[in-house]
Amino acid sequence: MHFANWGNFPTVDTLSYNQLSIAELASFIRDNHGFIARGNGRSYGDASLNQHSILNLSKVKFNKHGMVYNSADRELIINSGCALTDVLNNYFPEHVIFPVLPGTKKISIGGAIAADIHGKDHHINGTLSKHISCIDLMTASGEMITVTPEKNRDLFWATCGGQGLTGLIISATIKMLKTESSVLRQRVTVCESLDKLIAATLEQNNSQYCASWIDLSATRTHGRGIVFSGRFASSAEVMEQGNQFLEKKYCNSRLSVPCYCTSKLFNQTTVKAFNSLYYYLNKRKNNPFASINGFFFPLDAVNNWNRLYGHKGFVQYQFVVPQKEVLQKIVNVIKKEKLYSTLGVLKIFGKQPKHYGNISFPMEGYSLAMDFKLSHGLFKNLDYLDEIVADAGGHVYLAKDSRMKASTFRRMYGKAVDEFLEVKAKYDPNGKFCSLLSKRLKLNVV
Repeated sequence: MHFANWGNFPTVDTLSYNQLSIAELASFIRDNHGFIARGNGRSYGDASLNQHSILNLSKVKFNKHGMVYNSADRELIINSGCALTDVLNNYFPEHVIFPVLPGTKKISIGGAIAADIHGKDHHINGTLSKHISCIDLMTASGEMITVTPEKNRDLFWATCGGQGLTGLIISATIKMLKTESSVLRQRVTVCESLDKLIAATLEQNNSQYCASWIDLSATRTHGRGIVFSGRFASSAEVMEQGNQFLEKKYCNSRLSVPCYCTSKLFNQTTVKAFNSLYYYLNKRKNNPFASINGFFFPLDAVNNWNRLYGHKGFVQYQFVVPQKEVLQKIVNVIKKEKLYSTLGVLKIFGKQPKHYGNISFPMEGYSLAMDFKLSHGLFKNLDYLDEIVADAGGHVYLAKDSRMKASTFRRMYGKAVDEFLEVKAKYDPNGKFCSLLSKRLKLNVV
């Protein structure tokens, strides 16, 4: 069967196993070698791809939803095969939200844990691992064990951000957040230059949520952008604005790209036009309220939007560096090399705790995520950006990576890689759990 993740690069022909029970999963893991778990395939790179076998996670039916919520403790016990969409469909109408909201609601919970996802509130709420009280994990022996920040803590921290290489995440218990309303009070700030964009993002980073869109295609105003900051509105604020805001509920997307488009759709002219249109449309915005979809998941408004890049696919490149000057240097390189990005998102991360064996992506500093259509010379340019990031002591996001070199990865993540491999060797000594990413970055123990 033919598989690719969201970036449609790389692709593999592999065996896929679906709808396996817990007993069947345990038997499969004991009797086989060389496989990786896969949820909704929304990681951009090759973290959940394998040339031999892929275990597609299905919902274990705790009930018809695959999850159980304890309102007294605000804890959600959820199967790893459930999607964030399932959580929102079931609980957002009650103003109960997932503690970390990434850029898409269509990721699986198992994938979210394996990537240790972050959101627009990292500076306040950290990554997902901060809100997990326990994980039920099936190890390479086929045994089901419970890992927590206190019990089997080395395996817990290696699993969070470990890209599925420590075992099969079956379920997890996650602390949820409670809001007063279903809409956000937002602030939209237009910035005409990179310096102003960084300054405004820093200024508004004390908001509950904050991220910025950056235009990396404009010639004279390279780096201009829009800062989006906000928080969930209080019930009183919503009442003051009228009943129309009370009617804003979470809903699923209805539009869809029906087929793959020509790769020529995104070129210098169209990318510039798209970014200019987006800039000027947001420049005219004056609505102080936003829906959860509009604020957190704008791209999810269109199903299968990745098809716009064509069959060859695209690469999303996200890095974080400690220094503002390095971010500015990278933006200047992008301008010089004419690496036209159709989407650029700037975030400023808060402090990230260090744990033994944890290779989670975020660190305190400046993060930039960009989409690039696959083209001649792209990888050479991204290799150069990798070197700048590594020299600065920064990271590239593994959940979105599909081409970084092992030596560069080692330079970025340092001793955390050796710690991670020590934990993996302890619980998976024969390297049963492996992926294209783990082979490429030499994260296999055998």
